[in-house]
Amino acid sequence: MSAIPPTLARALDALGTPAIDATPYLTILKERFGIDPAILDELVFIRANKRIVSVVHRDHQLPTEPRPDAVGLSFMRDDMAVPKLTTPAAMTFARYASVNVIDTTAEQCDAYLTRENFALSEPQVSTCTSRGYVLIRHRGHGLGVGFLRGTDPGEREVQSFFPKAWSQDVTRSAFGEVE
Repeated sequence: MSAIPPTLARALDALGTPAIDATPYLTILKERFGIDPAILDELVFIRANKRIVSVVHRDHQLPTEPRPDAVGLSFMRDDMAVPKLTTPAAMTFARYASVNVIDTTAEQCDAYLTRENFALSEPQVSTCTSRGYVLIRHRGHGLGVGFLRGTDPGEREVQSFFPKAWSQDVTRSAFGEVE
C-alpha cells in the first residue's frame, strides 16, 4: 500500500480520524475469508470511533466544513473477542471471498433477510474451515454476515446477523410475494 496523499492525511487529522495501520484487518480478511489484501490497496483505514474501523478511498476529497457526521465506509467492529465485518463491508467485499462464505438458495436468502437461522447442505460448507463468522452471498452479491454453528452434520446452521432495522417482513420474499 502506498503512502496516504498529504491532503487526505491532513483532512483526516483535522477531523480527529487519523489513518491507522491496515495490517491486522487485512490479515483477518485474508485468513478468515481468503480475500486478497491487494483488493483493498486503494483504501485507507481509519479509526471512526472506539468500536469501529472504517475505510475511505485514498482519492476521496474530504470536506472539513461543514464537519461530516461520518467518514468512509464502516468496515469492522474490532472491540469484540473476534472482530466482525460490518454489514456494509460484507456487502461490498463478499464477492471476493473464497473461504468461509455461504452462497444461499432463494429460500435461505429469504431466511437470512428475515433474520432467521437456516440449515446448510454439504456443498455449501465445503469452503468453511470452522465455526464462526461467515459471509453470506446470493448469486454472487454480498448480503452480510452470519455465524456458522459448525461444519459437522447436524451443526450446519447459520445464524443471521442481518440488521434488524433492514430486515424484511416475514410475509414477503425478496423474490416476490409469498404464496
